[in-house]
Amino acid sequence: MLSDATHSYSRWNTIPLRVGVLVFVAVWVWLYGDEAVAQQNLFNVPVPAVAAENKVFFQEQVNISQNGGSNTTLDYGLGNNFEVGMNILDVPLYPAFTPLMPGDAAANGVLMNMQKVFEPNEFWEIGIGTQQGVSATTGSKRTEYLGFGWFVIEYDTRNKRGRYLAGTYLGNLPYTGAGNSIGWMLGCEYPLIPEKLHLMADWLGGNNKISVAVIGAVVELPDRWQLSLGAQLPSPGSHNDYGMVVELTRTASNKSRGRGFGDFSRGSN
Repeated sequence: MLSDATHSYSRWNTIPLRVGVLVFVAVWVWLYGDEAVAQQNLFNVPVPAVAAENKVFFQEQVNISQNGGSNTTLDYGLGNNFEVGMNILDVPLYPAFTPLMPGDAAANGVLMNMQKVFEPNEFWEIGIGTQQGVSATTGSKRTEYLGFGWFVIEYDTRNKRGRYLAGTYLGNLPYTGAGNSIGWMLGCEYPLIPEKLHLMADWLGGNNKISVAVIGAVVELPDRWQLSLGAQLPSPGSHNDYGMVVELTRTASNKSRGRGFGDFSRGSN
């Protein structure tokens, strides 16, 4: 397995792989996109909401910084507040400036994900989820196992004064990189123009490679698309890059549940 990040870029950007990923995503969204519901996360913090039974969720996130990457998420609702799916993690958009070293987080990978949500009452949701998979390239010159799990609690005011999240995560070394393997998560979404324009921010705490905060907004677009834009800030002590996050989400109105914009707008991986 190659350790140089530029070679990693070449590996992930072979024509068959790129075409295969794009075709798979395009066909999936074409077949099921009109029935997509929920949202995978704010920017990076998972949200305790899942795709409805037999429905599909799609989200594409682009991180622009010193090392730019693309993250694709597809989830399928199994019913009973449970979903499964896959993540195509951190596909490079352009060559990295620095090579990966042993102890760095894996450059990219393919993971399966699942989440179970509990709803004690009208305003509270609890999510327990995980992502598990393998890396494509790492600094240790071999394929690595990637593991990440979370527990998150959300208080949702039903679009009156926003929604607020707090939780914790656990990741292994190839996923988080050197530093803490256990950290905290915080997030919020506040309506400026309900169901049209919301402020949004989240924070993965700690001092590892995924420890960043993102502050931005999400806007509702025609035909059930949403666009999220945010500024990425390194968590104190993490030495991560400043950057920008762009998300494109395909959603469907789920107002029958009596919930607001935040429910069918969810964003880390």
